[in-house]
Amino acid sequence: MKVLVAGSLHFENSNDVRASFVEACNEIGVALAQAGHELVIGSGSDNTADKHIFNGFISVKNHPRLYIIRPLGVKHEDKKKEGDILFAKLPQKLRVDRHPADSWSKIRVYQVLEADVVLVLGGSTAGTALIAGTATALQRPVLAIPSFGGASQKVWSDLKRDFQGVSSSLENLYNYLGQSWNLGDSKYVVSALEKLKRENPYRRNAAVNSSIILIWTILLLAIWLILLGSTPLKPLYNFFALLALAVMLGVNLRASLGHLLNPGINLSWATVLIESSVGMVVAFGLALFYLIGGFIVTGSWNPDDFLKVSDLTRVGVIMSIIGLASGFLLEVAIERLRELLMEIVKVKKPGNDDTAEQ
Repeated sequence: MKVLVAGSLHFENSNDVRASFVEACNEIGVALAQAGHELVIGSGSDNTADKHIFNGFISVKNHPRLYIIRPLGVKHEDKKKEGDILFAKLPQKLRVDRHPADSWSKIRVYQVLEADVVLVLGGSTAGTALIAGTATALQRPVLAIPSFGGASQKVWSDLKRDFQGVSSSLENLYNYLGQSWNLGDSKYVVSALEKLKRENPYRRNAAVNSSIILIWTILLLAIWLILLGSTPLKPLYNFFALLALAVMLGVNLRASLGHLLNPGINLSWATVLIESSVGMVVAFGLALFYLIGGFIVTGSWNPDDFLKVSDLTRVGVIMSIIGLASGFLLEVAIERLRELLMEIVKVKKPGNDDTAEQ
C-alpha cells in the first residue's frame, strides 16, 4: 500500500504542539515502514509532516520504497534546503524521484494518483485541504488527524459523514483518531489506512459497475453464440452483427482490465460508449478490407463460402476476431486501418515506378 502524507505546522507557534507533532509524525513513519507500506512525500521542510514521517520511516532497517514527488524547479542539489540534503542521502534503490510538474499546485494531482490512501496532519487550506479535496475527487480515501489543528481539523469534520455506514470498525477508528493524540496511536493510524484501502467509501459504486459489466458481458456472449450457431439473419447481416457484438466485448475487456490494473480509476460509461462507437467504425473498415481480400486472417476468402454452413461459421469467427481486436486493441486497430487506407490513396511519384526506364 502506498501512503501519501501531507501537512505542516506553519500555522502553529507553540513549542509544545510542535514537539508533539514531530513525535507523532516520527512514530507514524516507523509504524508504516514496519507494516511494509510504501511512502509518498514531497517536501523536506522542517515545518512539514513529510520530513518527520520520512525520518521515522527511514530509521527502520530495510524499509520499503519511498516516492519523492516534487516540482521540476525543486532540485536535490540545492543545499540551502535541508530536506534536499536529507533526500539525497537516501539510497537510490529505495527511492523513486518524479518531477512531472513545475509548481506545487500542479504536483498535488500526481502525488495523489501515485498513492492508494492519503494521510493529512495539520496543514493549510492552500496545501493540505487542497490535497484532501483532490484525493476524494480521485477516489482516494483520506485519513485526517485533527489533533494538531490546521486544515486537517476541518477535513476530519467534513469527511466524517463519508465514513458512516461503511463499517463499524472503520467508523470507530476514525472517531477515536479524532480525539487527542496519544503515544502509540500510530498503530491505529496504520490499521485505519489499511481498512480505508479495503473499504474505500468513495468507491461504493464499484460493485454496481462491476455487476453491470458482468451482466452486459454475459448477455453479449449469449447473443453472439445465438447468431453464430443459428444464423437468424442473412449471412452478411449476421457477420456484421457478430462484428459489432465482438467490438463491445473487446471494449468491455479493455475497460475492465484498465480498472483492474488501476482500481483508483473509475469505470467511465461515457468512455465505454465512445470507444465502442470508434471501435465499431474501425472494425467495419477492417472487415471490408478482409472481405475484399485486402488482408488475410487465416486462409483466404471466397464468395462461395457464404453457401456453406461450415464456412459461414468460420467467416463469422474471423469477423468476431476482427471486432474483438478493434475493441480491445483500439489504438493498434486504428493504425492498421490507417495503413490500409493509405495504400489506397497513395499516389506514386514520377520516376518511382520500378518498370520505368533507367
